[in-house]
Amino acid sequence: MKRIQVVYVFVFDKQSNRVLLVKNKNHPTWSFPGGRVEVNETLQEAAVREVYEETGYTVEVNDVVSINEMYIEQHHAILTTFKATVIPISETIQIQDVATIEQAKWASLEEANQKIPHYGGIERFVDQSIPYTFHGELSF
Repeated sequence: MKRIQVVYVFVFDKQSNRVLLVKNKNHPTWSFPGGRVEVNETLQEAAVREVYEETGYTVEVNDVVSINEMYIEQHHAILTTFKATVIPISETIQIQDVATIEQAKWASLEEANQKIPHYGGIERFVDQSIPYTFHGELSF
């Protein structure tokens, strides 16, 4: 079974108390912006790239709010969810990856919980996180 790294990004706007969601064309579900980490890409770089491709927003990625894993068609997926803020915040969503993203929108925490219930309540992501650090290349 091949292992894959996937990142998701909890983009939260404190002023409006809303979170950014995307709906994928390949499967009719909502999620946080995110996707597979590419070769020679850090988790943080992948998170920034995925948010841009799926919403047109540039984000500052912060700490980790969730680590999950699952099996997907002969793959063992490790899913890391980061917290991020949009620089600068804007109502205008401009999907870049129109081939895979059907829709993107800002949603209340309540609506987000209904659309992506597998996190068991995303309210905790607003105030809780664990540090993430990329240590660079290690040489001995």
